[in-house]
Amino acid sequence: MRGQSKRGWEREKMMANPPCKASSSRERIMSASRQLFNARGFHSTSMSELATSAQVSVGQIYRHFSGKDDIIVAIVEQDASDHLDRLDRVFAAVDAGEIGPARAIELFAFNALSRADEALSFEILAESFRNVRVAETVRRLTTRFRDIVRRLALRVQPDLDPLDLEASVEIMTACFYGLRLRKLADPSLDAEQLSRSTACLIIRGLAHREHCTAGSEGSFQ
Repeated sequence: MRGQSKRGWEREKMMANPPCKASSSRERIMSASRQLFNARGFHSTSMSELATSAQVSVGQIYRHFSGKDDIIVAIVEQDASDHLDRLDRVFAAVDAGEIGPARAIELFAFNALSRADEALSFEILAESFRNVRVAETVRRLTTRFRDIVRRLALRVQPDLDPLDLEASVEIMTACFYGLRLRKLADPSLDAEQLSRSTACLIIRGLAHREHCTAGSEGSFQ
């Protein structure tokens, strides 16, 4: 991974984080919602504040959305679609032989570390405990994300038995989600370096695994 050129690294980062397109009026409302929800939370943001920030009338908001809950669900669904599309592009590059599994893991980690509105992700997670539609979207995202991680783990170690495979998927998923929290807690972290370190550790863990029988001697209670 160290031999990757700067230009190559920048090109691959674009797969994980492509530039945003110009927004429509509906997207302006969602963009303003992101900023306000990220800064103040869902429930502390009023529709009038949202309309002012998006430079639309409150009536225009209601032409696109039934209410604030509908905006929240739309943000979650858009985030889920965009996030998984990015990871699908990374995995497609693996399938095409353009990058190896180690680089893909590095890009997965970089994607987790480079979100600009990470606080909003945790606001959404909290909302999923109150909002059934949000919870269902989060579940769909997590299921699809785990499927991609499972395919990636098998690329690194094709002979993983079912128990080791599911354990690897769970740990890798926790790692990628945890990186998002670490970056939120410490924005000064070097995303590129930590992405490389994460990929190296995951590759080593998959390549030099030993079947674990922890727990066989008794429960935690």
